[in-house]
Amino acid sequence: LDFCVGSKALQGLLDNKVNIHQWASYYDSGSIRGATRLHRELNRASSRDDDDDDDDCGSGGRYSCSSGLTIGPWTHGARRNSSPFSKSTKPSFDVFEDVAQFWDRHLLPSKENNKADQEKIRLFTLGEERFRELG
Repeated sequence: LDFCVGSKALQGLLDNKVNIHQWASYYDSGSIRGATRLHRELNRASSRDDDDDDDDCGSGGRYSCSSGLTIGPWTHGARRNSSPFSKSTKPSFDVFEDVAQFWDRHLLPSKENNKADQEKIRLFTLGEERFRELG
């Protein structure tokens, strides 16, 4: 699907306020480019100023969807850790915990569930072998 500005696919996500959390891998061809592009476009549309008369975007506005992104050193489906610095190829990332946290932020009304955290990018840094949050 084409998620460029003005595409029907992107517009459909925005119009329906779809919240998305994506995974991308350094070793899964094409996934980082597509995931970062979609993350950027969803957050760009969602963060436009409410005072702008040209659109209804912004917090609580027409396009109040959010997009999170996790990037790491796994193979397709996170079945194998592919970091050249890791001592093991055993997956070291809890995929199900990441998914559960995403759903908790959007489905459970709680002060502890900070939706702003979901819009960040979690990036696994090779060599350091740990996640960092950007954004």
